[in-house]
Formats: sequence, C-alpha cells, structure tokens
Amino acid sequence: MDILNWSIQTSKPEETTMVISEYVLNELGVFLKQEYRVLKKNKLNAVTGFRLGYEAVANTDYRAAKGNRNAILWYKITNIVIEGENKLIIYGNREDIIELVFENEMKDDVYNYIVKRQEQYPSQMQADEKALAWMCWRDDDEWDDDFEPLLSMIEAELKVKRYIDEDVLEDTILKNVADTAILKVNSKESSKVQESLRPKFCSNCGHELSVDGNFCGKCGTRI
Repeated sequence: MDILNWSIQTSKPEETTMVISEYVLNELGVFLKQEYRVLKKNKLNAVTGFRLGYEAVANTDYRAAKGNRNAILWYKITNIVIEGENKLIIYGNREDIIELVFENEMKDDVYNYIVKRQEQYPSQMQADEKALAWMCWRDDDEWDDDFEPLLSMIEAELKVKRYIDEDVLEDTILKNVADTAILKVNSKESSKVQESLRPKFCSNCGHELSVDGNFCGKCGTRI
C-alpha cells in the first residue's frame, strides 16, 4: 500500500465539459492532476482550432485540454473534511484545497492510507521550501507534456531544482491546524465514520481503548 493511484470523472454527468481527475497518494502527500474533455463528434468541437488547447485523444471520442494540478504534503495538511460517501476536502498550506473523489469501494483504503500517513508525518507549522517547491510545480505552465500520467510528473519533478523566492515562503506557514487533523467530519454520517476510523488499541502502550474519550485510560496518550 505504498501508493494509491486512480482516475475518476469529477464533473457532473450533465456537464458538456467532462473533468477527469487523477490522484496519487504516496509517502510525500496528496497529488491531483485534472484534464478537461469534450466530445469530438459535437459539431462545434469538431472544427479544428475551435477549442484552443484541446487536442484529440487517440483511440477515444474526446478532445482534451490540460486542467489544474495541485499537491499538499502530509505535514502541511491543516484539515480534512468528509463530504458524502466518496469525497474528502483536504486543506493545506495557507490556501490550498484538493477535492479527493473516489469510488465507494475505495473508501476504506483511502481512509486507512491517510490515517497512517498523517501519523507518520505530523503537521509542521514553520515555512518549508519542499512544500513551496510543489506549489511552484502546481503553477508551472511550461510542462513538457500536460497529458503525462501523474506518477510520471511526480517522478520528473523530484529531479528538478526549483529556485525558491523566499518572499512567498510564508504561503507554507500553517496557522489553523485542526485539533484532530484526521478526517474532521461535518456530515450526518459522522458517528459512523468516526467509529470506523477510531483506533482499537493505544499506539503507545497497546492498551485497549474505550469507545469514547480522547485519551488512553492506561498511559494518557491522546487518541
């Protein structure tokens, strides 16, 4: 379970322009790359050059254009909110937001992955050049191939030396980190989700935990 990687349609079925979002969750953080698609057979879309930046996608009925990219490192996540059965809203750095959408059958894998990674990489409040480098990647308009798979983009970026402007380092300073950085719930299913995510044993001493309370009854470790 070192990497989770999937693509999914994140636009509504009735929307003319389809948004395909690709996600990667790895040891660094949460990554997103989006692609906009329109049908070739639509008369307006079929006219060459009508949609500037839309390229024919081989072996499909679509033309595509680049969308958005984003990345939030685990230790720069400020909050995670559950939105329905198959969406998490992930907040990080000063203003970054990633809507993480997945199929229902992936829910447990995604939740468990996030919980484990955030335990490994607790929040760091101070300015951070590594986090800022991924903001530069997010905003970079001079990518060689905007339709390259996200995994390949991440691998390539790790080899790039970014020239960091220290004046914008403050964008990585955390100011509002939730008390419980793991999956803060705002939906009707809150009790169900919290129960499924709550650890059964203390990570410090191994003592079995009660179903309520915020501390281990044996060693006092915060849950």
